[in-house]
Amino acid sequence: MVLLDHGLYRQLDDSFRRDYCRLWQGIALGNAVQIEHYCKNMHAGMLYTLLAAMITQRPWDDIVSADINR
Repeated sequence: MVLLDHGLYRQLDDSFRRDYCRLWQGIALGNAVQIEHYCKNMHAGMLYTLLAAMITQRPWDDIVSADINR
């Protein structure tokens, strides 16, 4: 038996969806300023480093590292 639990669903407004996409863009580029800006737009406050680490499951230093092998 396989049970898939997707949890609760909700509609995301366009503003939140764009901010979330731009957050992931900042993460992919390792752009700390962009990550901070969009995390704060999403009400993460000063915990933007924690939010980025949680959604990527990587340490903050790895997220913003200039190393291409990150």
